Amino acid sequence: MVFQRNIVSEKEILWELIAGFFTRDFIRTAHRLCEFKIQNSKFKIQTTLTDFALGEAIKQAKVGNRVGNISKTIQDIVEGARYSVVRTLVGHGVGRELHEEPEVPGFLAGQISKTPMLLEGMAIAIEVIYNMGKSDVIYANNDGWTIKTKDGSLSAVFERTVVVTEVGSVILTK
Repeated sequence: MVFQRNIVSEKEILWELIAGFFTRDFIRTAHRLCEFKIQNSKFKIQTTLTDFALGEAIKQAKVGNRVGNISKTIQDIVEGARYSVVRTLVGHGVGRELHEEPEVPGFLAGQISKTPMLLEGMAIAIEVIYNMGKSDVIYANNDGWTIKTKDGSLSAVFERTVVVTEVGSVILTK
């Protein structure tokens, strides 16, 4: 076969059509173009869901709430859409170091009342990280940085750094 990787851009559609024409493998070409449309639709659904979950989680970042309020909000939205929250990567406090306490997971492992209290002036990175397949991720490329889903499914991560205030939160990064 001519192209065996996933189509990742509209430009590649043209190449897929040309390959189908020259190889006369029109059925394979039709399947590949359908895969592109499905993947593109999944991407749109996934980014919309991620943006929504992040917005709702940010609303929970206010004095008197706990980290668990943020975690539960993310988990309820992501799992309600039948996706899997990545449990090995979490949001975090931000200060003199990039990753500080408290951890801000996208899932609730226990009771909200047992999670850290959100205090005025606290800076936290709220991260919505989930997969369309199973929640497992692996490190790739042996660089200690590149991560991909273990099952090859699509994944999403949106992050905002916010400061907790009495009336809600102030977004510092977009």
